[in-house]
Amino acid sequence: MAGLELEHILYALILAAAAYVVREVRRRRREIRPKNPAITIQEAWRRWEQGLRKHPDRHFAGGALDPAAVPEALREHARKRLEEMAALASSAGEHERQAVRRMILTHATLELLLDALVHCDEASRQALVQGYRPGMAEALRQAAAASRLEWLVLREYARWKFDDAVPDDWFHHYRGLAGPYIREKVRLARSYVVEADAGAGRFIEVYDTLLAELRDQALKARPKKRFPPGDLES
Repeated sequence: MAGLELEHILYALILAAAAYVVREVRRRRREIRPKNPAITIQEAWRRWEQGLRKHPDRHFAGGALDPAAVPEALREHARKRLEEMAALASSAGEHERQAVRRMILTHATLELLLDALVHCDEASRQALVQGYRPGMAEALRQAAAASRLEWLVLREYARWKFDDAVPDDWFHHYRGLAGPYIREKVRLARSYVVEADAGAGRFIEVYDTLLAELRDQALKARPKKRFPPGDLES
């Protein structure tokens, strides 16, 4: 009997230890602990140049992860823009983390929009993009690539400075929903402009509202909060 009681006690201790480990892992996972609050945007840029091997956004970053694949002119343009954005974020009236988030969302949205336009036919691009001329599709691709590089480096900056970039966080949640919304919005805009479909114009406003709400959710989400796929929780 004594041996059986001891076995029960040991089993209970093992369960208690396992529960403690699980709670501690979850606590550490949610805890906000910036690795380098003093990092500069130039240092984040150098980290990108050296290769972001374990970046949480690898799934979305595509060719921007490979510095050697980014043309020199695009690199220089993005580097200067990032320095301007970092200076603007540090002088903004709101918390710098929120200002950086806004910039990340702006460039992620622009990339998704440009990518959707690239996948349109030439006649649709001419109708939808002011000043577009035949053969400018490559310019749209380069603009999308620049936006992708800019949000990627900003996310690396936010990851080290604010501990505000992990897998399945506000950014991934935004990308997962905004992409289909934007593609549908571009399709509706084509119907409205090219086919004179008045009903499409009303639905464009619906998608504008959905995107604005999604953006607000992303700005309000707690750093390191993880969103399950399809979760619309703010």
